[in-house]
Amino acid sequence: MTAEHAAENVADVTSPPSLDATVHQATGAGSSTLERRDRLTALLFERLAEARDDTERRRLRSEIVELNMDIARGLAWRYRGRGELLEDLEQVACLALVQAVARYDLSHGRPFQVFATPTIAGELKRYFRDRAWTIRPPRRIQELQGRIAGVLHDLQQQLHSSPTISQLAEALDEPEDDVIEALSADGCFTPQSLEAPVGPDPAMPAVADQLGAPERGFAELETSLIVGNAFAHLTDEDRRLVEMRFYQELSQRQIGEEIGMNQMAVSRALARILATMRVHVEA
Repeated sequence: MTAEHAAENVADVTSPPSLDATVHQATGAGSSTLERRDRLTALLFERLAEARDDTERRRLRSEIVELNMDIARGLAWRYRGRGELLEDLEQVACLALVQAVARYDLSHGRPFQVFATPTIAGELKRYFRDRAWTIRPPRRIQELQGRIAGVLHDLQQQLHSSPTISQLAEALDEPEDDVIEALSADGCFTPQSLEAPVGPDPAMPAVADQLGAPERGFAELETSLIVGNAFAHLTDEDRRLVEMRFYQELSQRQIGEEIGMNQMAVSRALARILATMRVHVEA
């Protein structure tokens, strides 16, 4: 045997098999992509547990994160369409995946995906609960809304139609009033803009155009009723003075000339009348 052949034999004995080769041997040629990913993840965690060099540990963690990135993206995709950009949700999910890799303990015997999935989902739910609401409903309504989203698709498949409030409440074991409240809070992530049209046609009036405006008539009616009650307690002469001063808008001098009184007397009479009316208004 030549030296070259001997060296090759030594190399074959001393060099550890590649991860791909090890996974191929452990799972078989017909294994699915998911099975190979899970097995490769487990092997990487085994090497991580044995590694002592910090650089090597960081490299292995990075490989595990890259290998399982689809788990994070898949969970983020489930929460799409709720008012948050999918890219932002993926970022939250990927950060949660990094945390899951750092916290995973191989000795517990659970597959990494079993541990990572609720960890990532929990971070996504926390993101919506703490940051994504434009209008923040009570926490129980937030959580119930998430549960409704979780059972809605299954109920639609079973019933072949959209479930009623009572069917949702029964499936969730929640009062119907709470289900209604949670459904009514569906727009709290992204409320409709007041500038948006009321229908599909952009030329239709804006939502703001349909809102009511303060009605001055109600305040004027209330004032009229209050003043009218006080006015009813005045004598005919006092009512005439009030009408001339506040309805006809005559000056005190003009009133005096009209009824034959000097301006000072008119001023004192008006002061007395207003004091009397104030007593009845405040009564």
